[in-house]
Amino acid sequence: RGRGAGDFLSLGADALDGADAVAAVGLMMCQALQKTRALQRWSEVQDLPAFVEEVQAFLSAAFDGETWPRVYLTSEIFDDPKFEGLVNVVLDATRKSTAEGEDALVTAMKFINQTKMEDTRVLRFLDHIAAFADIDTGSPNHEILPGAGIGDFEEEDEERGAETEG
Repeated sequence: RGRGAGDFLSLGADALDGADAVAAVGLMMCQALQKTRALQRWSEVQDLPAFVEEVQAFLSAAFDGETWPRVYLTSEIFDDPKFEGLVNVVLDATRKSTAEGEDALVTAMKFINQTKMEDTRVLRFLDHIAAFADIDTGSPNHEILPGAGIGDFEEEDEERGAETEG
């Protein structure tokens, strides 16, 4: 069992793996979403444990549900246009899925986990997180593979298909 979501702060660690990495990045993502101007209206989370649980469920998809490798913890994860794309998905979900009196961010993350995991913006953000992993290289992949997103490859494949059909 991994440490609690906030324990990594006291460790001074810059990279974690497994459940600790999911908890740490989950907490960072919760904070980043709550601080986002576009989501300010919904930033008051009533049920923080449920919000963290939904964010961690979302993040588990970054490595296809497998145990997370060593991930470098940096604010760069959330200071990127791919995070802005995810914020737009969350914003859309808060508008579509939240009823009066519900915790908007919890409901939005649950909605995303159930219906939006194939959204290109979601896939690009998850791929972006994976780029901060140290997979058999001894250093984070984000220095080696900047900006490559799953959705980018899908769009290129579609363009190639259209070119070969014509």
